[in-house]
Amino acid sequence: GKFHPVAFFLIGRESTDEYEWAMKQLMAVYETVLGSCLQLHYVMADAALTPVGALKTLQSQLGIKVILMCFYHFVACVNRRLGVVPISVKALVARYLFKMHVSRSVGECQLH
Repeated sequence: GKFHPVAFFLIGRESTDEYEWAMKQLMAVYETVLGSCLQLHYVMADAALTPVGALKTLQSQLGIKVILMCFYHFVACVNRRLGVVPISVKALVARYLFKMHVSRSVGECQLH
């Protein structure tokens, strides 16, 4: 099987330094437990600038190829941008967002 690390941290302030500290702690625990450096190809993060900034700082060290926005925050951002668009249009957009979200390949996603 594969190991998929999931971590939750309670931090005092929402700053890039705090997020960097949390990620470095995760890296240290991973190395202690598994004896190798943590490498993450895909990372899902909040839409806020501070966690993304911390991930970008550690991107090369962690081997991150893609930083994904949390799906909830993605939908919330799209809905904010749609503003006063008619509800039927919002429903259509939501339908395609969810189809893209559950796609199992790049080709399938591009169909939507």
